[in-house]
Amino acid sequence: MKNGIKVKKPEVIDITDEDDEISREEYSLIEISDSDEGSELDLVSSEEEAERVEPSSRRPKHTIAIVLEEDDKESAAEKALKLQQHTLTLQYLKKLEMGDTVKKSATLETVRKGYFRVKSLAQEKYSAKDKVKALQQLIALNPDLKDESARRLLKDEWMNTSTIEAFFNLLEEDYSVSVLNSDLAVKPNFCEQLRRKEKIFNAMQVKLQSRRILWPMCDDTHWYLVVINKRTDGRYDLFCLDSLNTKTQDFLDKAVDFLQAMFPEKDLEELVVKKEHIQIPEQDNNRDCGASICFWGERTAKNKTLPRPSKGSCDYSSFRKDIADRFARKIHEDETPVTLSSTRKIRNQ
Repeated sequence: MKNGIKVKKPEVIDITDEDDEISREEYSLIEISDSDEGSELDLVSSEEEAERVEPSSRRPKHTIAIVLEEDDKESAAEKALKLQQHTLTLQYLKKLEMGDTVKKSATLETVRKGYFRVKSLAQEKYSAKDKVKALQQLIALNPDLKDESARRLLKDEWMNTSTIEAFFNLLEEDYSVSVLNSDLAVKPNFCEQLRRKEKIFNAMQVKLQSRRILWPMCDDTHWYLVVINKRTDGRYDLFCLDSLNTKTQDFLDKAVDFLQAMFPEKDLEELVVKKEHIQIPEQDNNRDCGASICFWGERTAKNKTLPRPSKGSCDYSSFRKDIADRFARKIHEDETPVTLSSTRKIRNQ
């Protein structure tokens, strides 16, 4: 599985070099050319079309033939699209020089008394404009993000829900925490559905086996992070992290409703011990609430202890590149290069 897309390795043949002439009839040809804007792949679905590909200054480095298992042109086009995404992914990874990296967490550093900023591990790595552009193009290949979410993430705009969901899903993969989707907090009658739908109830039971559950929530204009900690006696402590420190109880109450729906036989006193806000440095703009809960989400996922209350304000914007870097590293870990066979070659006409 690559970025949510099942990529079946096609039988591919590098036919760039002129060699033995073989009939083109059983092939679909993929023309790959490099440019500043990325790679271009053109599907040539017949011998006649292939003959019309003229040499030019933009002649591709490679012409690849996909061996067709069926005569369906749509199937050939689908294979071409998957190979295109694969080729683009490899190109961007190469440009970003994605080697083996240590998964370290960003930290807060003090700029002056009462003002902090995120010490980003990725800020220097992606300081050049061409690196930022390649990073954006790479993570846009993730079907959960696509162009708009990737652009918003790296252009310091409000982050899309899909970006925050995808980031927390990676935290669930990397650390011993469970994550609840943000849409559960706004879904009408969600707690009632828990009681009536066995499949959903069982899925939530699995989540509750974790010692810590992270639940990002949004009220349309602002993001919050609710942390559900399971105590050794089976009861729970609930905490809310909010980069505006509004101290609203709404989202803590949603966590209480969730637990009561999961344990209808227990009274509230038997379920919840603490229900508190943890003061964190406030965002210094009107667009980084998403970046802030991703930062604190990573901290609470990695560390056993919760953050200590802290006053002041903070520039969370540089953590956006850490978020993007985590997406890029995941793609790098999942990627397996397509091997080009040179056992049979076709002469370029």
